[in-house]
Amino acid sequence: MIALSPLPAVVADVPALIAALKACGASCLITLAPGDWRNVNLDHVGAHATIVGPKAVIHDLSLNYVWGLTFSGLEFSTAGATPGGYGAMNDNWFKVIHSTNITFDGLNVHGDPKGTLATTSSAFLIRYSENVTVRNSEFSYLHHAIGYMTDTHLLLQRNTFHNLYDDAMRGAEISWSKFDGNTCHSNHPDKTDTDHPDCIQMWTVGTKTSTHDISITNNRYDRGTGNSTQFVFFGNEIGLPYYNIEISGNSSYGSGWNGIYIITANNVKIFNNTLITSCKPENGQITISRISTGAVDGLSITDNVAGGIGERAPNTHKTQYNNREAGCMDHSPF
Repeated sequence: MIALSPLPAVVADVPALIAALKACGASCLITLAPGDWRNVNLDHVGAHATIVGPKAVIHDLSLNYVWGLTFSGLEFSTAGATPGGYGAMNDNWFKVIHSTNITFDGLNVHGDPKGTLATTSSAFLIRYSENVTVRNSEFSYLHHAIGYMTDTHLLLQRNTFHNLYDDAMRGAEISWSKFDGNTCHSNHPDKTDTDHPDCIQMWTVGTKTSTHDISITNNRYDRGTGNSTQFVFFGNEIGLPYYNIEISGNSSYGSGWNGIYIITANNVKIFNNTLITSCKPENGQITISRISTGAVDGLSITDNVAGGIGERAPNTHKTQYNNREAGCMDHSPF
């Protein structure tokens, strides 16, 4: 057996980082040198390693067929990024593709506070991956914060999202995944932007398999200094059913009309959520935060407080009780 050389205390560039990962044994700590890190492309590499760097700033990251890494306490910045051919909103500067057992913990992920709708890029795209966790992190001054596509066992937990132009968490074709304890506030700052922003969004357009076994628990939304966005939104453009969805223990103040929205699904439980409408008008009217469902087979709506509860299309095998409609408030009760 060939003995591995001890890892350096600090790695200074991407080749040194890759070498340290290949030299890592059962568990190791790798520290990034202070300064700007660009073109951090890791391909077909893995280790039981934690990567830190209190004064390092990662400007772009690509993980492709990577496993076992934890990125902890790092700064990720899209400030100064040049929009690509698809426009800033579609530029994801931090990608996790075909990877497993990846954790991002305690990150500060941000764009330029002085950026505009046209120049502000998006942050994460997680795709074709398994057991990816993003937790205890702050996302600000971005277009979209976290995108996910065709993932399993995704965990987004205790993150904070603010001053975003569009969605905080968005995507499709995921399974056995959890959204727990996240906070969205003061988002959608540009009133000229007519896009449809959400705190947590799913869709079906362009998909072939159903999103299933999803829990959305203990998340919070506050309009704050921004404009209202939808809170939890399961859009369904092609009629592909969602399965086994739990939405519980969430609270919002001043969300858009669709506080909780889900269309075409089987086995949906919506319980113990509180959606409070803001008395502050937008475009001359008060935006009532509601629970809206439709074409759900096996629906349970219990113990919720909302500005309204309605059906977009008939539901079947429905249980609904102990819900209460509440009027608007001029400040957040949370």
